[in-house]
Amino acid sequence: DISIRLAAVTMHPKRIWGGVDSNPHVSKQTNYISNENRLSGNKLCSRKPILSIPDSVLNASDLTKDNSYSKRSRYIVIDKIAPRLSVSYDNNASYEGKYFRNNRASRILIQDDSFVFSYLLHDSYPIAKVFADGKQVMVLTAKSFKNDGVHTNMWYADVSFSGDASWNVRYCVEDLSGNVSSSISNKFIIDTLVPTVSITGVQQGGAYSHAVVPTLVIKDRWLKPASVTYSLRRMRYAKELRSFVPRKADSQSVSVQYAGFYNGIQDDDVYQLQWSAKDLVDHVISGKLQFSINRSGSSFSIDSSTKAMNRKQLQNAKDIHIEELNPSGLASPAKISVMRDGVEKILSKQDFSVNSRIDHGWQRLTYTIFKRNFADNAHYRVRVMSVDKVGNHSCSESAVSKKEGMLQFAPASVQFTVDNLAPIATVFDMQNNSTYRTNKEGKTLRISAKDNIALQYVTIDVDGKTNRIWNGKDVNKSVLSTKLKPDGFTHDVLVKAADYAGNITTLQYKNVKIVSIANKLVKKSEADKKSKNSESKDTDSSDDGSDDGSDNSSDNDDWIARSQVKKSEKSFENADSFKRNSVNYIGIVAYICAGIIAILCAVLGISIIFKKKINVSK
Repeated sequence: DISIRLAAVTMHPKRIWGGVDSNPHVSKQTNYISNENRLSGNKLCSRKPILSIPDSVLNASDLTKDNSYSKRSRYIVIDKIAPRLSVSYDNNASYEGKYFRNNRASRILIQDDSFVFSYLLHDSYPIAKVFADGKQVMVLTAKSFKNDGVHTNMWYADVSFSGDASWNVRYCVEDLSGNVSSSISNKFIIDTLVPTVSITGVQQGGAYSHAVVPTLVIKDRWLKPASVTYSLRRMRYAKELRSFVPRKADSQSVSVQYAGFYNGIQDDDVYQLQWSAKDLVDHVISGKLQFSINRSGSSFSIDSSTKAMNRKQLQNAKDIHIEELNPSGLASPAKISVMRDGVEKILSKQDFSVNSRIDHGWQRLTYTIFKRNFADNAHYRVRVMSVDKVGNHSCSESAVSKKEGMLQFAPASVQFTVDNLAPIATVFDMQNNSTYRTNKEGKTLRISAKDNIALQYVTIDVDGKTNRIWNGKDVNKSVLSTKLKPDGFTHDVLVKAADYAGNITTLQYKNVKIVSIANKLVKKSEADKKSKNSESKDTDSSDDGSDDGSDNSSDNDDWIARSQVKKSEKSFENADSFKRNSVNYIGIVAYICAGIIAILCAVLGISIIFKKKINVSK
């Protein structure tokens, strides 16, 4: 049995050459196909026989002599061999057998001796049908195939699969004789896109002064919902927050919302929203977003060296270090001012330096105010003023307040006094190498001490031991006084006056002796007795002779003692006479004053009586 499929079996020799023709006029031209022949724009680049007509090709020419058309060759092709079909792909890296993360292309290869007839006759049989997401997007027929001109029975075509879709393609070949190849069907998914992330409610670097509700949505057509992770944490305390709204998830998206995590200024912080996700071809997306909620503005602090200077008097100031911490960051550079004795000056950039860094998401700025700004003796105050991205105005002194009647200073409130002038001190009635006679209560020592800012203390040291200390309110008296005991010994007296800056003034007096007058009188009577006894002994010793050297030395000692006693007696007599004279002078002055007062009283009484008489007469 022979099955014959007739399809335009009338073939003109000029279009298809290569059969055995009974017409002798064309027999010389029927063996080869010329390389100059063009069919539908395609050039067959071979002089080799592309159609080797086998014995099964029957000549069906019409031999009617009167019909010119009968001279044309007519052929019947008998083909019982089915085409051989094969398909190969350039990308076979799949996930789970059917997911591809990159585009693919296939090559269709047909091996058939008579496929050329399908090509030349533009056979419309669909060799390949391509569907994307269920919609037909491509159909390949015989005219889409090519031949390399070398293998006359091998035909090929390429199919490109570009774009994310669920692809379905079916391959099958049927020749003009009805022979059908084996069919091939492939289904696969191409996913070249990574998952997408959308965030609402907050934005990267956003600064807010109120509660916010961040919402995170992750989408992908072929998402792995189990791979989706997310978190919201406070950066300052490394604390992860939980979502109070249940998450929504399906095969293509995951949605999560955070609400109710901000409850006031105690929650001012930098917050970080973080996420990651995968799809079925292991496209990974991850990221993080930071925002801040800040209602309180900046916080300020000072370092240890500045704390040592703060609210104190100093001989010389050092560099001041003030640190500012803000979760939102500053909108513009801060202003730094120095108040000197109440007069404010805004510093220029040359008067200080700024070091900025990020600390757990917060902006940390360290201001160094150079010590040359505090060179003069004065009272200084330093403050930093700034505005953050939320609009909060902050000042390093803004936290000064009163509590229980006491002024509470902010931790970063900086004020101090520079004072390199020593106090001025004066001691009355005191000199070096002096002897002072006083009663048994002792000598009164008076001191005057002053300072341009404030005194801290005044002390008196006798022989290296502290005798008296004045501090607090007592040190501010105009005259400080104390008693030095009359012990009759020589002492070194040191007076020190110090201010709060550590400036000290010292006054030193050496070889100071204080003796008691009463003790001298007793010593005088005892000396008189000793002198009388020594005189009697001298008369006795004069009778005995004076050849002994020791007696001469004792006589010399007695003479020295007597001479000292006499000098002391004279000095005491002079002192007594001075006291008596001073007492007489005081009495005379008292009598004169009493007389003057009596005269004034008499004059006053007379004037009063005279005025009364005048009033009565009127």
